[in-house]
Amino acid sequence: MDERGRCPISRERFTLGKDIDAKTAAGASFSLIAPSDAAPFAGQFDGFGHVVSNLTIHVPGLSYAQYAGLFGVVGTSGVVRNLGVANAEVEGGNGGSYGALAGRNDGVIAYAWSTGLVGSGVPFGGAVGGGLVGWNNGTIERSWSGATVGGNGSYGGLVEKNDGRIVQSYATGSINVGGSHTSGGGLVARNTGVIQQSYGTGRVHSLIGDGALVDYNASTGVIEESFAVGWSSDRPTPDTNGAIANLNSGTIRNDAYWNKETTNHLNAVHVGEGGTAPPATNGLTTAQMSNPASFVSWSFGASGVWAMPAGATYPMLRWQLTAH
Repeated sequence: MDERGRCPISRERFTLGKDIDAKTAAGASFSLIAPSDAAPFAGQFDGFGHVVSNLTIHVPGLSYAQYAGLFGVVGTSGVVRNLGVANAEVEGGNGGSYGALAGRNDGVIAYAWSTGLVGSGVPFGGAVGGGLVGWNNGTIERSWSGATVGGNGSYGGLVEKNDGRIVQSYATGSINVGGSHTSGGGLVARNTGVIQQSYGTGRVHSLIGDGALVDYNASTGVIEESFAVGWSSDRPTPDTNGAIANLNSGTIRNDAYWNKETTNHLNAVHVGEGGTAPPATNGLTTAQMSNPASFVSWSFGASGVWAMPAGATYPMLRWQLTAH
């Protein structure tokens, strides 16, 4: 047992030697790896750049203490890296936490990505999901999601709830949420941890929360050296709600930026909320977003974190240029 009295699934190392088609028979659901908190994945899984495709997970009865994804729960000593999950279809119930790669991460996820659909068809907003991971308590680095997420509940393009650390990661998928008990964020829905050197580009469709990067940045939440460019307001004129966070009680540093034209937001955070936030001048035009000089203190050098390829309309993470 581990320090929490749980029985983790093997501390051994696993490697994926080829791409896997995980398609199941019609109506059938994939059996999760380490599906519960009582038996988290505690080993090391290296995909060696391979892809698990056509993953289908339907758990309509998911409760608030359950998780769904290729991995249900990645434990504190668990590591998942160099793995893609393509064309996933992950659907949860009225509760629980789910994502294409993992429902919950307490360990390390690196160089991982996902595409497909993560959502819920339940009539009430109790479900939560993220394009890659539902709930992150550990570290997610150099990872991304292009999955479309949404339904009735709370959804983030990469992660729904971040209590850990997200670094050099991004999300491009659309976030579609509706109803009076729903919210969404282009990268993360709820942040109580740290987001560094990351960004969101997906459009957020929401009736309540509409953060281009994060919906709610809590008092312990920190966002730094990150940006948002995805549209996140259904108003016909520029919105005063926040492009970096719809609601903010935490810290958003002065090195966070957004495209005020494509997000349709004039301010970093919702007017009147607490916490710290960058000035309205950090809202840039598309032309300014294309100029590295607009991002004060960011490193665009040959060995820096950021790059601005020819013709790009916003920065890219340098590791993206060499990723295979």
